[in-house]
Amino acid sequence: METMYRNEPDGLAGNEDCGQMPAWYVMSAMGSYSVDPVSGNYVFGTPLFDRVTVDLGQGKQFIVETERSSPSDIYIQGIEINGRNYERIWFTHKDIVGGGTFVLKMSSTGARLRKRSKVGTSLCFGAKNVRGGKNETII
Repeated sequence: METMYRNEPDGLAGNEDCGQMPAWYVMSAMGSYSVDPVSGNYVFGTPLFDRVTVDLGQGKQFIVETERSSPSDIYIQGIEINGRNYERIWFTHKDIVGGGTFVLKMSSTGARLRKRSKVGTSLCFGAKNVRGGKNETII
């Protein structure tokens, strides 16, 4: 994202889709990616910013904060939503419109996150770990 896009007339690579590419860029820069337009599910990614605040109206805000030591800290080590540990690698559109604060704790090395929730298991983010037989995802 930092090399393919720039503030020039041709600054959006592949910008032939009348707005979808800029929307994708904004959401990706915030640290999320829409899995598909129907489910309303998003996966966490690597934010470009240390803090993003989206005004949702009626006094609500959606805030994404990134805790990292340097720009090379691109791997998620932990996630908090509204001060509570969050163990999924995905969230819903309802989580956004409800407002609140997501904190992504980043590191320069990857972490293993175990899929513990049975909610939304149709989103197959995990892969069997052959040695331990555990359902894990490395992000």
